[in-house]
Amino acid sequence: MSSVDFETDGKPTPSVDPDDVITNPDRTRRERVLEREPIEACECGGTRMRETVATGTILVEIWNNETFDPSEFELVSQREEIEHRIRCNRCGEGGTA
Repeated sequence: MSSVDFETDGKPTPSVDPDDVITNPDRTRRERVLEREPIEACECGGTRMRETVATGTILVEIWNNETFDPSEFELVSQREEIEHRIRCNRCGEGGTA
């Protein structure tokens, strides 16, 4: 699964995996299509589309402030998960690519 970064203060995150990753259970954002590209005709007469979809699930990554200097690094990063799907724009047939 991929993700989309939210804006930060311009500081980089540490180059190691975060100490903790929390999934925001609130899901205050709704699922939405970020990109859509036609790829082929469907048997129903519609068009199969390759879609990049933001799922609405927010991931919060946290690094230890005793290990990294917060004046140099962004120690909390928020990302929204994205999925890649192929679906027909008429009948809806398809799934996660």
